[in-house]
Parts: sequence; C-alpha cells; structure tokens
Amino acid sequence: MADPRGRQQLHDFMSKEYTAENLDFWVAVQELKTEHITPQKVYEQHARNIYTKHVQLGCENAINLDGPAHLRLKTVFEDLAKPIEVGVYAEAEARIFDLIQKNPYSRFLQSDEIRTMLGEEQSAQMTARRTLLRRLSLSNKLPVG
Repeated sequence: MADPRGRQQLHDFMSKEYTAENLDFWVAVQELKTEHITPQKVYEQHARNIYTKHVQLGCENAINLDGPAHLRLKTVFEDLAKPIEVGVYAEAEARIFDLIQKNPYSRFLQSDEIRTMLGEEQSAQMTARRTLLRRLSLSNKLPVG
C-alpha cells in the first residue's frame, strides 16, 4: 500500500470488482492522520468530508461497514456541538483494511495485473544492472600503450 504505483494498480483492480471505494476511504483516512497537527476546524472538515463521501447513509461511495461501526460514526458526526477527535476512524479503518487484505488484495496478488507490473519492474532492474555492468567494464579497461 505504500508504493503509489502498486496502490494505483490495486485501485484499478478493485474498480473492476466494484470495491475501490474501500481503498479510497482507507487512503483518505491515511491523509487525515497527517492532519492532526492542523487547526481543529480543518481536521474536522476533512473528517466530515470523508463521512459524507464514504459512510453517510445513501452516499455514492459507501464503504462496507457493519451496522454497529456505522452507528458509532453516525453518532459522532451528527453531534455538531462535540469536536471530532483524532482517530475517529480508527475502528472503521482497521475493518476496511482487513476487508481489503482478505478479499480483493489476495486476489490482486494472484492477478495478471500484478504479474505484469512486477515483470516490468524486474525488466527495468535488469536493464539498469546491465547498463551499470557495461559502464564498469568500460571504465576498468586500460588503454593499450
């Protein structure tokens, strides 16, 4: 998940399986975690945007959350008087990560998409190694005098 190219390949794969909203949610929460040092209002607005986009009933990109987890988030976001705490999505994030890991990610690891991506990376690494070896062998040749 840390490699942007791999994450994009996984997203493309999950889009075909109609589960990309789970990855989008997970990425949005990762970005939110980096904002804990921003002003509270900015953090809360970002957290509310995630809720509206991925959790709120009837939203277009709803994630696969069970009823109790969904209800806990609904309670937090409906109470406008109470500040939204850092880590508000910790439970949902863990559940979605487990869901991704058990289902689409395991299928992704067996897919043609990952084989193609890894094949391209291995090919690029081999080309780089050959170039380096060629340069080293040329630099080690001494002029014949």
